[in-house]
Amino acid sequence: MDRRAFLKHSAIWTVGLGIGPALSRLASPLLAAPRANGHFVLNLLTDQPELAADRVVEILKSARLPLGKVKFRQATLSGRHVGDVALIRNHELVDYRTAGDGLSRRVLELAQRLELPRVVEHPRWLKFWSEADAPQAQRVNVFHRNVLVDQFEIRQHLDAVQVRGSQGGVTLKIEKGQVRVLSASCKHQTCVKLGPISRPGENLVCIPNELRIEIEGAGPSEVDSRAF
Repeated sequence: MDRRAFLKHSAIWTVGLGIGPALSRLASPLLAAPRANGHFVLNLLTDQPELAADRVVEILKSARLPLGKVKFRQATLSGRHVGDVALIRNHELVDYRTAGDGLSRRVLELAQRLELPRVVEHPRWLKFWSEADAPQAQRVNVFHRNVLVDQFEIRQHLDAVQVRGSQGGVTLKIEKGQVRVLSASCKHQTCVKLGPISRPGENLVCIPNELRIEIEGAGPSEVDSRAF
């Protein structure tokens, strides 16, 4: 399975830390909408962050979404990455290129305007997500091709967990309520550089190996993922 095909079938996103100047004019929470069951996450990896931020704000203002308050954050990633747009609703990845609903059509128009997917240098990561309660992290779930293949308690201490994937695999470390990738067989090693995850709903994803490592919690979770 190639990168684009895998992106269509897994919860794969890019994350960073901090709020940058492109979005500083927007108050947090960014927007308010009718609350309902479910979550919303829109992630972008682009070299046109100002244009992307403006377009996303327009999309969120015009769409009726099953969420309460929407927040955002952004960061810059060094090196070459495949820029793209990713949409999650109700904890499920939406293929906005084929879904056909109003929101998906707007997201498709955004991707086309940003000329994504394509390889970009030192892109900016932008994330918009619906605010949710923060449950207690409980388990580390490991998925290969969206099939659960292993599970660990987050409070365990494991120095080197070997996980096999499609083209090799990764080595995980679990300690102090966090999980990180120590090493990977993939070329760019982005997963190693992104560091640990600890909150329910967070993911680390290795696209070449078709592996996804997810933190599971005891209640509703915020979806927040890291892709490479």
